Amino acid sequence: MKKIFLNFLIVAPFIYCYGQDSDYKDLDSVDYKGEITNVLDESLVRNPLSKVGRKRAQKNTISFNKNQVKNLEFQNGINCAWVNYSRDVGYSKKESKNFKPDIAEFTKRIESVKNAGGNLIRWWWHTNGETSPVYGVDGLVVNSPFDFSKEIIKILDIAEENGVKIQICLWSFDMLRKQYNNEHLIPYNKRLLTEDVAWKSYWDNCLSQVVTSVGNHKGLFAWEIFNEAALMTELSSWNGKSEGQEGDNGLFLDKVKMVDIVKFVNKTCAAIKKLQPDVMVTTGALGMITNVNDNSDPSNIYFNYYSDDYLRKIGGEPLGVLDFYNIHYYGWMGVKGSPFHRSKKEVALDKPTIIAEFYPYNLKHPMNNFKDSEKVDDIPRDMLGPMLVENNYDGALTWAWSENTRKEYPTDFELDLKPIIESINEKLNITLGQNISFIAAEGVDKIKYNSDQNLIVIDNTPKGSVFELFNIVGKSLISIEPKFEKFQVDISQFGIGVYVAILKHNSKIYRFKFVKT
Repeated sequence: MKKIFLNFLIVAPFIYCYGQDSDYKDLDSVDYKGEITNVLDESLVRNPLSKVGRKRAQKNTISFNKNQVKNLEFQNGINCAWVNYSRDVGYSKKESKNFKPDIAEFTKRIESVKNAGGNLIRWWWHTNGETSPVYGVDGLVVNSPFDFSKEIIKILDIAEENGVKIQICLWSFDMLRKQYNNEHLIPYNKRLLTEDVAWKSYWDNCLSQVVTSVGNHKGLFAWEIFNEAALMTELSSWNGKSEGQEGDNGLFLDKVKMVDIVKFVNKTCAAIKKLQPDVMVTTGALGMITNVNDNSDPSNIYFNYYSDDYLRKIGGEPLGVLDFYNIHYYGWMGVKGSPFHRSKKEVALDKPTIIAEFYPYNLKHPMNNFKDSEKVDDIPRDMLGPMLVENNYDGALTWAWSENTRKEYPTDFELDLKPIIESINEKLNITLGQNISFIAAEGVDKIKYNSDQNLIVIDNTPKGSVFELFNIVGKSLISIEPKFEKFQVDISQFGIGVYVAILKHNSKIYRFKFVKT
């Protein structure tokens, strides 16, 4: 089988610190995700399996074992993604120390999401394997002297009390990177990914115990196998180092093949479903590039490694398929890999799909080296969530409470994450064809959209005002100065969709959204 080589050159300032007491520096100040640039190499070849047939699922339907959950509620929330990186729940054999969740901090985050109107939080558990699972001297997983299940259930209990669910991500690509003097664990982690005996020890002595204890807890949304596993395979040439990093901290000390990842996902997914048939399972794809078949792409690099057919072909377990997709997006992925520019129907995704990572900031273009990086409009941050709804995706999780992803835009729930949740709820609550009106100050009595006549009507328009109309991606469609107190704008030439009207008067800006039917 031919291989697809994706030449990822990633610039991400990972700065991991540890002290003599193995206490970590606060990771809330770390740019974990960073920027990824120079993504594609021209020497890309077609994967012969890209023609594997895929069944189409009904819109908003999850393939849920033998049952189907129709009309999936839109999942609206955030990435936690951790409180203490890799140490929220774990046991350090080296330190003979148990790690328990910071209940006060988890409660704060869960309640904040609930109060903002969100319903889902993505949380990482093993991450790099530093405190879970527990390895024996032979490199196989052994029973932990500490009850992981009890501590995880504490987090899920808080979620259930608040009507929020948790998606538990097991592993990240960091499991093969040097972090916190974890070099001795990386060979064990690699065996876990490549050897059946090692996987079985992990399942028997760790994961199966937790999956059994957690069961179908009302606070659990799904188990997620990996975060962006493709980065630790031959598909990525990134060595793990970040710009400005000193020494070998962050380096990948080893890599595996993508077929190892696919097999692990298939086996682990099947094992979870055999044990808990009513629990959902997914995995976090690096982006559309590893979760979409796109034969129209001239370079033929897009391939769905997580389709039912491919998972079963590589892993051999019929039950080992995903219930829904988790796809991530950052600017380096360009327009072609953007769920904000391409709908779920356009990219032919055959399962419900949550966009499980994206920055909560204005999306500026061009941000990439893609050949398809034609000039496109910048997307205002308050349009990001609504665009995912408009493009028929099934969820949106912003990245992330756990860190500041931009020095100039420190990640703060109230300033950054909460507005995304609220904008999504605003979009979901819009009734098609309903007139949207409000009473504004400073002489503007009423603004409304007349769906029958395709008119925007503004009564008592102040002199000297400027009216602008934008589409959902922030492109200006109309900009005029009203000449009359009662002002009407004919918008019949524009298509169905979400629009934003702005009326500017002196230092005041009056803004409203509406759906044109």
